[in-house]
Amino acid sequence: MAIQRGAHLVFPPDPLSFRSWGTPCPWTLIPGSCSRTSDRSGDIFSLYVFHKPLIVLNGYNVIKEAIVKNADVFSDRPHSFLTDFILKGKGVVGTSGDLWHEQRRFALNALPRVWSGKNHHGGKNTRGNCTWRTWLRLLLICSLGASETTSTTIRWALVYFLNYPDVQDRCFQEILENVGQSRRPSMKDRTNLPYVEATILETLRYADIAPIAVPHSVAQDVQFRGYTFPQGVTVILNLDSVLQDTDVWGDPQNFRPDRFLDDAGKIQKREEFIPFSLGSGRQSLATPHMYKTCA
Repeated sequence: MAIQRGAHLVFPPDPLSFRSWGTPCPWTLIPGSCSRTSDRSGDIFSLYVFHKPLIVLNGYNVIKEAIVKNADVFSDRPHSFLTDFILKGKGVVGTSGDLWHEQRRFALNALPRVWSGKNHHGGKNTRGNCTWRTWLRLLLICSLGASETTSTTIRWALVYFLNYPDVQDRCFQEILENVGQSRRPSMKDRTNLPYVEATILETLRYADIAPIAVPHSVAQDVQFRGYTFPQGVTVILNLDSVLQDTDVWGDPQNFRPDRFLDDAGKIQKREEFIPFSLGSGRQSLATPHMYKTCA
């Protein structure tokens, strides 16, 4: 459905419990309870934080329609203490529009070089509206975020290895057969280690380490799926509602790496696999580094 402007204003429903709480910390509520709330209130509903409304999007189809098909409308970032005072409106988390696209291009080009140990020369010290300090801050934030994501994934993988020794044995045997013990694995080995990669993907899905994406916003009043999204409202993408969706995964409560393998034992892409976010360019910058480190 195309987004319409200037239509009748209808705000998404808010479960009475959330409105009455006015909770200052909804992030712990959203992953589990909001996924259950969507069963009663639909895939789009609101909640209040300090009496300020947030709109929560649930389910793959709704999130994709907003963030991919209508990316130009939902690509803004909301104003917050993090974006305005800590990040000072800079970085891929705190920017919108052309500045975000410029900083994303830099991050995508620079981070692989950093992780591979190659030198990166940015050329000019100033590009567009960004000074070299901005680029340094961006590189630091992205690197720290990717490193934290990788380390958290490894910790959860170790937990699952203890609980699922058969998965650990299969990963170990695959590495022995294709890499051996005399050298470290590299990205070149990736195609020969499908079960290892499937285990990493299942760890990201099952652990749900980022149950909600970085908040989005809209630059003006818009109508989406019959509801009004006021200008500047914070929009929350409940990724947990996708990663734990029974209709998508069948048995999401089970840790089963084989769900990411086809009949030939090769990695099969699942478009509903969105452990960090969804949309052109907002996929995780950490994934290649994570594969190399975990393997």
